[in-house]
Amino acid sequence: MRIFLLKIPEHEYTLDKYINPTELTYLKSFRGNSRRRKMYGILLQKFIIKLNYNIPYKDIFIKKNTFNKPYYNNRLFYNVSYSENYIIIAYSHNKQIGIDIQNENEKAEKVLLKYGNKSQILKNSIEENITIWTKIESYLKMIGCGLTKLDNIK
Repeated sequence: MRIFLLKIPEHEYTLDKYINPTELTYLKSFRGNSRRRKMYGILLQKFIIKLNYNIPYKDIFIKKNTFNKPYYNNRLFYNVSYSENYIIIAYSHNKQIGIDIQNENEKAEKVLLKYGNKSQILKNSIEENITIWTKIESYLKMIGCGLTKLDNIK
């Protein structure tokens, strides 16, 4: 398993030569920082694929399963996560993989309170709740269903 962490540059650069027409159309539905995050996420995924298969960027077409988990083929397993100005990606040649990155804030705590053991979560620090949340989300992403299976995490 390998992991890459990317800090998204503050300025947007012209990187269209690495993006195919389908991805350009997809990116047009986003604005500002959201567009920049999505673009760099696509580029980081393509970097991992190129690193492993030496295919020109424009010829790499990333697919998504029904739960929006990205994939390239059935031999390279990877997962990507975003938090503020960071993107993290992990990949493996052996088995499915999930990864999550989360800025320390109360967002994860709110999700845990909605689905989990309220009394325990309220006793935890934000750091402990972030750790719990990233483990849960990483697992759900690894099995390929994302947050769609999140109904009770007690």
